[in-house]
Amino acid sequence: MTVTELHDGLGPVIAATLFDLAPLGYSQTEYVLDGTAAAYRRRGDHLEVVEHAEYATRLLVFEPTDAARFNGTVWVEWLNVSGGLDAAPDWNFTHTELMRDGAAWVGVSAQRIGVAGGDSVFGDMSSPGLVGTSPERYAGLNHPGDRFSYDIFTQAGQAARASLGSLVDARIERVLAIGESQSAFRLTTYVNEVDPLAQVFDGFFVHARGGPGAPLDDESPAISFDDPPVFFREDWKFDRSAPNVNDEREPEHLIVPTDVSNPNLEVRVYGDKAGMRAVLQPYNKDITYVMSLLTTSNWAVTLRDKDNDADLTGLSMWTWRTRESGFRLLRPLIKLANGTWLIGDKTAGLSNDFVQSEFLVGDVRWRTFDIQNLVEGREARWEENVDLSRVEEIGFTDLMRGAGHGSGGGSRIDWIQVTGKPVPRTASGTAAAGRQ
Repeated sequence: MTVTELHDGLGPVIAATLFDLAPLGYSQTEYVLDGTAAAYRRRGDHLEVVEHAEYATRLLVFEPTDAARFNGTVWVEWLNVSGGLDAAPDWNFTHTELMRDGAAWVGVSAQRIGVAGGDSVFGDMSSPGLVGTSPERYAGLNHPGDRFSYDIFTQAGQAARASLGSLVDARIERVLAIGESQSAFRLTTYVNEVDPLAQVFDGFFVHARGGPGAPLDDESPAISFDDPPVFFREDWKFDRSAPNVNDEREPEHLIVPTDVSNPNLEVRVYGDKAGMRAVLQPYNKDITYVMSLLTTSNWAVTLRDKDNDADLTGLSMWTWRTRESGFRLLRPLIKLANGTWLIGDKTAGLSNDFVQSEFLVGDVRWRTFDIQNLVEGREARWEENVDLSRVEEIGFTDLMRGAGHGSGGGSRIDWIQVTGKPVPRTASGTAAAGRQ
């Protein structure tokens, strides 16, 4: 790996701030970073190198002209190529604070489209890249493909720590990686897959990512933003043949399997089965819902597809129409295919009527759930890197008993819809544990 300063042409090509850095005590220097990069693939629980290729890419450095102002931090940004040209959105967002604090910034042309050009991520425009935009300056650049981008970024981090600009002899305390939007997808993969092997960066700022990471071996920077399909929707249908335990004006009964309207689903009630009720309101457009008002202990309700687990990774969305009274907060509850129960931090709260709300499943923080006692797990910590690729049961609980008929306190659920990819169940699930 070598680093060579660029001098030819009209100057750096990048979508970033346009003002002159010099009056603010900063300099701008551009380099060619060249060497040999590796491409990876995952095999079992480890990465393996599958190919090497020579490359020559661009680094752009903004740094204090006075080394005494340098605060010891170097930010290394994975430049964004969504528009077909290198852009530095995180420099645009953070430059005021970085310059005030005396940090250095390095922009890395990590992806092929930024160097050699091609179609943008969204396919609605093409770009000549650095080479086509300013051939007199960038003719010597060469990018072998995006599967090498991860190792190129590693080497850029090594260069930032050791050999760039006037800070070579300065006190570098930390090198931090940053990437926004499309770059954050790739940085996510870098954090999860490459960083445990490379260990170049001291920290990461993954900014404004929609959900998944990018593939390790993807030759194209394109990312699919397609929403996953509806895995299930359940509206409840109220089985009038079940014994009514209330008056005829508002009949209700214990939840039974035939209250489920979706023929692919089965319902499971945990805890106080006698207190959980299905309700019909003939005077209110025949609305049907399930409720916890009459429970005398904690409870939970889940739905399980008869043939498939759910892959809730990516942009899976959880939507429900609920009415919460008292201090109840309705929470998402899931059982993974491996038997692990988890309860989430997203909630539906107090409302005087039914309201619809939604959240991305990928935004939920999860804690373990004790299905035997229907309370949080004993360890008060958030679960990290939860694998949501196989979810067997999807449901809800408010972690409280009901306060009885009326508005004192309880949860009412009119319908629930969850998007995700069906994953055929490879083996018959074990019988659900707990007070079902």
